[in-house]
Amino acid sequence: MPKFAPLILLIPGLLLTACDRGANDALPAGQTIARVDGQDVTIHELNAELKGVPLPSGAARKTIEQQALQKIVDRRILAGLARDRKLDKSPDFVLLKQRAEEAVLVDLLQQTMVNKAKRPTVQDAQLFIQQNPSLFADRRIAALDQFVFPMPVNPNKLQELAPMKTMAEVEKWLLDNGIQYRRQPGRLDTLQIDPAATRRILSLPPGEVFIVPANGVASANVITKIQAEPVPAAEATRLAMTILQNRAVMATANRELEAEVNKRRQSVTYQTGFAPPKPPSAPRPAAKDVAPARL
Repeated sequence: MPKFAPLILLIPGLLLTACDRGANDALPAGQTIARVDGQDVTIHELNAELKGVPLPSGAARKTIEQQALQKIVDRRILAGLARDRKLDKSPDFVLLKQRAEEAVLVDLLQQTMVNKAKRPTVQDAQLFIQQNPSLFADRRIAALDQFVFPMPVNPNKLQELAPMKTMAEVEKWLLDNGIQYRRQPGRLDTLQIDPAATRRILSLPPGEVFIVPANGVASANVITKIQAEPVPAAEATRLAMTILQNRAVMATANRELEAEVNKRRQSVTYQTGFAPPKPPSAPRPAAKDVAPARL
């Protein structure tokens, strides 16, 4: 998305006009807080602009509100100029508008899941901390040497890596199969993965490889260094409540949406060559194949 700050700086009269009109024209008391080219800007729009922004009190808050309002005003003016030039009739606008509307609707749907999910208590968080020491008191940060490569078309092919114990063996397999890869340092934080996966990884003999598939790529990893980095108690409670809240949201979404989404997927038709691959039958998990946890 192009940034318009340079354009605004080149036409200061635009800003002065907007500010002067707002200062000279009396607006009716109520929700309208500014008027741009005959269109009202409401207090609800300002609140939406400031959503998620930590606001101080007093004069500092008013300054932030004024700055946010000016952003709305400037955006409204520039959007008006774009409409004058018929950009809202272009094919690009139609596609971008549809994508933006869908993204907003998905965000709102997710927000309903947040509102419905059970909120954890401090007691829930403290119990979770006690039950998962690898995430908190026994947290470890591991430095990794890793190969990163795209997932094979058939994910079952990763099972060929299960008996391999060294990076040299993995590299030979990648070369033999014509798979492009890059070697890079990595980092593993036990706070970010499932405790069961943590136990499996940390119990491996020194220098032994473990495989992590995620988000269309896979990595072959060897731990080169481990250091303890426990989470402070106050921070642990906050993190535990966030993890539990995220899990509750996911559980709510799965309960309410998963069946309906899967049902509607069945009615989708694709042009030849565009359909997603059929999911493979689930292989028996190898001890060395570790999928990252979704906390």
